[in-house]
Amino acid sequence: MLARLTNWKTVIVLVVLILPFNAFIFPTRSAKLRELAGKNVPPIDSMFAYTPAQVYDLISNYGERGRQHHTLTELTADLVYPILYSLLLSLLVMLIFRRAFADASFMQKLWRLPIVAALTDYGENATVVTLLLRYPQKLTGVAWAASLFTTAKWVLVGVSFILIVVGLVALLIR
Repeated sequence: MLARLTNWKTVIVLVVLILPFNAFIFPTRSAKLRELAGKNVPPIDSMFAYTPAQVYDLISNYGERGRQHHTLTELTADLVYPILYSLLLSLLVMLIFRRAFADASFMQKLWRLPIVAALTDYGENATVVTLLLRYPQKLTGVAWAASLFTTAKWVLVGVSFILIVVGLVALLIR
């Protein structure tokens, strides 16, 4: 199915769908969270890594309404966004790598990496929502898992962008 979507037209559609998230939805979420908390607090999933103590300090600072707001955005916008960005990154890797590397090359399989990033994002969402809903109960294992998912997400997304650059460099060399 993904092979049928692998074209520049689909890439453009995905970019257009992603733009509102990056330009409006997530900045608005962050601003609302700061407003509800009454202080400069980031959304949990925007951090690279954290300890259970750090995440619980943050969750405490959100206040009840901030926790509700964060939970709502995790269960709405942040359920759609991973699908969009992982498809975009996967399609870009596929489109570029088709021309940059041999068909039988291991490189042709790396389009799957952004999909794994989305799966880690969903793991992050599930654990963060659990932490937010169960507060003030402290679930240390879940907090560590959330941090692991968050870090893995950012690393995999970063590596996906690096793959795109590698593919473009390979195309230039070719």
